[in-house]
Amino acid sequence: MKLDLLSPGIEVGLVTTNLEPMVAFYEGFLELEPQGDIDFEGGTQRRYSLGANVLKLVTYTTPPPAPAAPGGGRAQAGLRYFTIGVNGLRAVSEAFEASEYEV
Repeated sequence: MKLDLLSPGIEVGLVTTNLEPMVAFYEGFLELEPQGDIDFEGGTQRRYSLGANVLKLVTYTTPPPAPAAPGGGRAQAGLRYFTIGVNGLRAVSEAFEASEYEV
């Protein structure tokens, strides 16, 4: 079966129980372009352009019962990573080193 795609990119949703620091990172530090917020029954998603893709920060009115597990792929099964390819990786690395954020 060949999929008939609606768009050339993917949409990645990150569920958070603490939206403000996520907005500070993706919108403030990485300077992703906001597309706006979409309210849906039981929550909201804040959308960002990421090339041909979309990054969604999702919050639910009733937060999920299980918190995020730290430790990357070895800590818990399921989607644990997404990769953003960038030009000027050394400059990006230096910006991270000078910031409060860890990769």
